[in-house]
Amino acid sequence: MANRFLRQFIRRHEGVREQLYQDHLGYWTIGIGHLVDRRKGQWCDDELARRLTQNGFRLSPRMVQAYLDDDIERAQSSARRLYAPVWSQLDAVRRAALIAMAFNLGHAGLAGFKNMRAAIVAQDWPQAQADALDSRWARQVPHRAHETAAMLASGQPPDGWQLDRTS
Repeated sequence: MANRFLRQFIRRHEGVREQLYQDHLGYWTIGIGHLVDRRKGQWCDDELARRLTQNGFRLSPRMVQAYLDDDIERAQSSARRLYAPVWSQLDAVRRAALIAMAFNLGHAGLAGFKNMRAAIVAQDWPQAQADALDSRWARQVPHRAHETAAMLASGQPPDGWQLDRTS
């Protein structure tokens, strides 16, 4: 189960939308960044989105949370697989940063950060931060990328946030 910090961190960057919307790349999404676009192997195309929107289709808050928890579990599994050699050595904040990146980018997207991965394996945190920020991802979502990369560099949550170590 995802801890409260990770859920809130992702929620803040994704926002919450009970109705279908197109994300910054034009993909159909719902809830808290839950991708449903047919072009990404899911169930929703433009025509269906139009009909559902016209009919007032909305997710319940319970479904929004269920999708979020499932998506975080999938992202955590992905990050854990990609960083298996060092996962147990990473502190909770750096794990959360990698899970958040996997949530946003997907498995293949996170796997593309080969230089960042090498820096993390070497525990070269300033380089990991630099490699995270030297990316298309950082140009697309700069605030999110800077905050996440700072977590990699420092091992600390963003200012004003506390890590919930009990969940």
